Amino acid sequence: MWFPALLTIMCLACGLAFGVIYGKLVFDKIDVISIVSVILFFFVALYSVFDDDRLSLILPFVFIAFPTAVNNIFPGVYLETEQMGVIYPLICHPEIYLLLAIIVKGSLIDFSTDGLTYLLSISFIITSIINMVACDNMQQLVLLVAGQYPVRLLILTALMLRSRSLNYELLLIGFCLAILFLAFESTVFTLNTASSSWSSGSLGINTLGNVMGIMSMVLLYYVIITDIQGLKRKLMIICAIVGVLIAILTETRVILLAMIAMAVVILYPIMSKRIKIIVFLIMLGVVIYIVRTNLLFHLEGKMDIGAAMDAIDYSKSAGLEIRYSEATTSLITRLSLWETSFKMFFDRPLTGIGWNLFNILKYKYGFETIVIIDPHNGYISFLCQLGIWAFLWWYYLYFRSWMIFLKSRDSHLKAMAVFNVGMSICELTNAGSYKYSVLSMLILVSVYINMKYREEAIAEIQ
Repeated sequence: MWFPALLTIMCLACGLAFGVIYGKLVFDKIDVISIVSVILFFFVALYSVFDDDRLSLILPFVFIAFPTAVNNIFPGVYLETEQMGVIYPLICHPEIYLLLAIIVKGSLIDFSTDGLTYLLSISFIITSIINMVACDNMQQLVLLVAGQYPVRLLILTALMLRSRSLNYELLLIGFCLAILFLAFESTVFTLNTASSSWSSGSLGINTLGNVMGIMSMVLLYYVIITDIQGLKRKLMIICAIVGVLIAILTETRVILLAMIAMAVVILYPIMSKRIKIIVFLIMLGVVIYIVRTNLLFHLEGKMDIGAAMDAIDYSKSAGLEIRYSEATTSLITRLSLWETSFKMFFDRPLTGIGWNLFNILKYKYGFETIVIIDPHNGYISFLCQLGIWAFLWWYYLYFRSWMIFLKSRDSHLKAMAVFNVGMSICELTNAGSYKYSVLSMLILVSVYINMKYREEAIAEIQ
């Protein structure tokens, strides 16, 4: 693992140097929220990185729930449109946290790794370097360096897990902490902004709904499949209910479908008769809510399929630009994003366009709306940015998690795999992995369950 790690460090140093020399690095506004977030991060890190149990408990919270305002202290690359601008930080807080967790156990650092993790790392950094050489300007180069966080997270996570001994159960209780904090943060944010849908300042609407619903499924699965009792059991059940409620309030369609599918396929077969009745009544309530609010079965509002297809057909036949309306904006935008993404892939199938360049290059490939956005499909997002190497990431993050869930005999391991299993469903219409907070959690779960699954397989052979 030392070779891709060395290349990554060299790229980060070059990006920082070129960014400073050519004036491409800026700092976001440092406000009260940023200062409070930095202080909180300092105390959380100081509390947890020196002890394996506390590290296990805090990891999910830091990765997926911690306020992203903490990254305002890091330099980043500014990307602006006519309507808005966004700063892509050169580094992000999960990287700093992982680095601290590794440093305190410096004498135990083990650079050995499995072949798949090494292949993912080396292919990502080499294709990123190739794209850096092909950049049109210095802004794109520094954006690519900032966009190397997936490989940095992968390397740091692998090194951390080889030097620290995490506690299965405390990792899962860490999901409770993440749910409770996100519930508090999203409540404050939604009330202060008077948002029409439940939203988070860090995760937005769809991603908030997805992660809350999936973490709830993780906790419910663990409660059902194990004999955990007492306060821990009650805490997990309460947090699971809170997570499901927040997911419903976001009105994110895909997580509602994902929760129903996971309840039927994953939870139902392992339930007792009494629990089956309770869960059936809960899911019946969810279905009734969906029907009454027209979220799925009467597709009006932003996802009117008929109106969207009519608009596309009319515009193409008349040689006009597609006309958006309240009834068609969400679906047409997704179709346009996916078409643009596939054009990127077929133009650069071997290397992709590079991680972080989607928003700056999408107009070159035919996307017309001036907006900063993600591809709205996690699989397609990997494909357009990484080229054919995306297939390895699909397998590692999503498909292999399904395999481990189905084959492993370890209930703790299966419960952790449920997170990636759930995300593999949500990624069909959302690109949660485009956000570093979600991707860091996907990588943590993948590296962890793969490492433990190999240990389980070796133990069975012996």
